[in-house]
Amino acid sequence: LQCTLDEFRGENATGCEPRRMLEAKADPKSSSWVSHNRAGKSAGPSFTLKLEHKSLLSYIELYNGGCNEIDVLLGLKRGKQNLIEIVVSRKLAKYRINEIKIGHIPCNYVKIIVRSGSPISIYQLRLSGIDATQVAEKMGPSTEY
Repeated sequence: LQCTLDEFRGENATGCEPRRMLEAKADPKSSSWVSHNRAGKSAGPSFTLKLEHKSLLSYIELYNGGCNEIDVLLGLKRGKQNLIEIVVSRKLAKYRINEIKIGHIPCNYVKIIVRSGSPISIYQLRLSGIDATQVAEKMGPSTEY
């Protein structure tokens, strides 16, 4: 699924932009996003991704660097009050690809909050699912309301 970085909260390490997680790379470790923020229960680095089209999100593939735990929130509209917590306190394996199953939930926005890790870093992030318009063409407007 195609997406763009909609919002970022946190502090980047020098020369490390969150957009680097979304780049297509031959070697996922060739670049990464690194933050020196301290993650905690009340606040940690977070980023919101805006999908190009409303989609049924199946899973998130996250090539982890130094994150220990994340939350995933999804929503059809922008804004904190419109996001629903789907994955809470998901533990991640370091320096591996972690597959986070979502379950075909319609969304336009995906927010990831890093709860712990040191240093907080992500090599690559990929969203997998299907565009809702493709589903509507074949099965009817099941994701519209």
